[in-house]
Formats: sequence, structure tokens, C-alpha cells
Amino acid sequence: MTPDLGNIDVSLLDTLARLEADQRSIRALAEKAAWHRDKVFEVYSRIVRDYAARVTGVEEQVSAVRLRVREDLRRLDALYERCRDGVDQARVELQESEFRREIGEFTREEFLKRQEAAERTIAEREQAFETVKTLRLRYLELLPGEPPVPAPVPVPSVPAPQPAPSPAAAPEEPAAPVPPTRRGSPPAIAIAETEAAAAIPDAPPVPSDEAVTSLFTPPSAAGPQAQKPAPPADDAEAFATVAISSALLIEDRAGQPGAHHRLGVLTTIGRTPDNQIVVPVREVSRRHAEIVLTGTGYVVKDLGSPNGTFVNGERITEHRLQDEDRIAMGGQVFVFKVR
Repeated sequence: MTPDLGNIDVSLLDTLARLEADQRSIRALAEKAAWHRDKVFEVYSRIVRDYAARVTGVEEQVSAVRLRVREDLRRLDALYERCRDGVDQARVELQESEFRREIGEFTREEFLKRQEAAERTIAEREQAFETVKTLRLRYLELLPGEPPVPAPVPVPSVPAPQPAPSPAAAPEEPAAPVPPTRRGSPPAIAIAETEAAAAIPDAPPVPSDEAVTSLFTPPSAAGPQAQKPAPPADDAEAFATVAISSALLIEDRAGQPGAHHRLGVLTTIGRTPDNQIVVPVREVSRRHAEIVLTGTGYVVKDLGSPNGTFVNGERITEHRLQDEDRIAMGGQVFVFKVR
């Protein structure tokens, strides 16, 4: 499937890049001229006026070309969506053939023919999608979004001082609440290296004898003489560990699962290809967010993006993720899954 790029004038990108390079060159000359203005002020004034006029002329050309480039990008956005939907549709058709084969509608020979045709269609559409995606990234590099606006720093409220109670009337201090633990959590903090399954809800649990990498261990005793009685169950859980199995981000495509992204210790999400997860839309910053594995699980952090990162519909700066949390940025939604 060859993408229809007939309405996209790629030569405008080179023109825009050349004009912006001219702007930078002229400004550099103006800065150098400023070094000598004290020696020959009259000549300096004439040169600066000339440079200012030239910069104004180039800026007018840049504005006109940039306007046309933005129009091409809008057309390219629509083509990008069509190509991506085409890949998804081809994959759905292959899954439908597999389902019909399982219930006995197709013979093995019929299914193999359909499978071969579907895989060929998927390969062609993926190639076309990658072509459009690469060109679109080039446009987005030349048309960056607005710079991020720093969020206001919240000012904590200072509570009014309360009179200290008398020792005789002081009530008994309640015990500190124990943080709730997830039911069925295994007793060791670990990352289980398992393969990501396509159907996450039906994925089997991590076997207890699977090789794991321990992140935290309970404190060891200094020796036989230093041994103490075992702490109560609540205290023991404070030193116990929690098994954290492989985690995924699954793209939500209009209610249907899309691509699966396996999370590591640090996973970055952004518009440019140097991220582990690339979301090539203008509303997403170059480095938009990151997901970090900590001792208590995975945490998503917004990296100062102007359009924000949302978890379950609320804008966040930092949020500890739970199974089935929905992360949204720039119109793209991911579902966080823990196996």
C-alpha cells in the first residue's frame, strides 16, 4: 500500500530550513558587528539597519512558507490517521480469520491462504505507515509546539498553633496506620521476566519458582546473640517485599487494544524517536513523561509538558500507577497493566 503523498510539497521543508538558517547567519553577523560599534559607530549603525531590514524580509518569507507547511502538516495528519487505521484493520481481519478457523468455519488450507494474504497486507500497510510517520516527524521537528509553561509552586498552608494538652489529660496516641497491601501479594520485591501476553486479563500468574531479581531484602541479624523474636505480622510486612511482575502499556485504539509496550526500569514517552515510546503528535512534547520503577511499584512523572499528562482523567505531576490506570497525553491513551 503506497501512501498518497501527492498533495504534500516536501520541498517546502528544505526552503523553510534554508530561510531559518539565513536568519541565524544574519543575526550572528549583527552580533559580531556590535563588538565594533564603539570604534566606528556610524558604520555600525548603517550595517545594523541593513541587517534589520534583511531580517525583516526573511521573516516575512518564513511566515509565508511556514503557513503553507502547516497546511501540508494538516493533510499529513489525516493521511497518518488513515494509514494507522489501515494497519489496525488488517490486524483485526487476521484475528477474525484465526477465530473462524478455531470454530471450524475454515479448513486448514483455506485459513493458510487467508493468513498469507492478511500478513502480506499488514506488511504493506505497515511500510506505508512508517513512510508517512517518518515524514511527519520531520514536519514536527520544524514546527515545534509552544514552550512549556512552568506550573505555579503551591504554597503550603501553615496551621494555627494549638495549645499543648496537659500530661494528665493527654489521650493515648493512636497507632500509626499500616498502609494497605494488595491481597495475594507474594512476599518478595522482584521483577519477573515474563513474556507479554496479548490477552492481559487472562494472563497466568507468575510461578513461585521463577527466577527473579531481588530489589530489597529484609535487614540481616548481626549474629546469633543479636537475634530477636520475630516481629508481629504487621511489622513483618513492613520488611517483607512485594513481587512486581512484568508491566505493560497498551495503546487504547477506540476501545480496542493496540500496540503493547513493555516497561523497564525507566521508560520515556515523547514525540521524538529517542524515546522508548514514541507518540508523534504535535500536542506531545519531545520529552513528555517518564515511567520509573521504584521500590513500591511504577510511578509516572510529567516532565513539564505544556499540554500535561493525565491519569484517569486528572492532570498529574507524579502518580503511582495501579493496574488498569489510564494514562492520556496528546489524545493518545495507554492502559497500564501489571501481570
